[in-house]
Amino acid sequence: MRGSAWLAARAKECAKEALRPLATAARRARGGPDRVVLVLGHMRSGSSLLHHLLGSHAQVLGRGERSQPYRSEADFDRLLVDVWAHRRRLPPPEATLCDQVNHGRLLPAEDLLLHPRVRKVFLVREPRPAVASLVHVLGHLSAAPLAQATDHYLSRLADLRRYAGQDGDRARQFFLTYEALTGPARQTVLAGLSAFLGLDPPLRESYRVFDFTGQRGDRSERIRSGRISGEASRWTIDLPPRLEAELWQARAECLADLERSCSGVAEAAPRP
Repeated sequence: MRGSAWLAARAKECAKEALRPLATAARRARGGPDRVVLVLGHMRSGSSLLHHLLGSHAQVLGRGERSQPYRSEADFDRLLVDVWAHRRRLPPPEATLCDQVNHGRLLPAEDLLLHPRVRKVFLVREPRPAVASLVHVLGHLSAAPLAQATDHYLSRLADLRRYAGQDGDRARQFFLTYEALTGPARQTVLAGLSAFLGLDPPLRESYRVFDFTGQRGDRSERIRSGRISGEASRWTIDLPPRLEAELWQARAECLADLERSCSGVAEAAPRP
């Protein structure tokens, strides 16, 4: 059974690769879709929630967290093929394609972030709930989940600072925090993001439940609710004071750099 599943998956990938030149030709002939929005966050940052909000808009199409690397411009058309295969028809020329990228290994060619087709949306979450949730996810996969979780958080925030700083064009990149996205001012945040992406009507705080919901990225039951929840995270953790101070300092430095380089909004959240 396992062998037949592997063969089926391999056949599917080969079929998609065969479609890629056709997708490229069709995109060029029809004039689009040309724009790609990359949600750049860290694990447990709320990127799956944001992807669902974006993908529920009529103008934005995605396939969940694909975990596929971006090595060249051809990978944008591989994203197009994934959407095409799911919809069983080419997206309209005015559509925007969307993917979420939470790991540096998925962006071996960082200069692609400067490509004129790309718009970037940065997403950062406070350290304690992010790390607590990640420790829960890694608990049965890692011998040292806290060390792995904090290493990911720190290294990923360093990635985000670097990505934003290499561009600096505020018209091409937007930042927000998970706390702003889920807080009482979320309608204002969604309106700002909608204006940045030129989405009309604006994004709503309710979203569709897709076939990939709970299968890719966030696998919790909360993502299946179909709307933003303002509830606190169910996972908590006690962090050593020195480590917590380091994580909050990294967050503050990251947000300062994002604010300089991006348009966007962050809800003030000083370290408790």
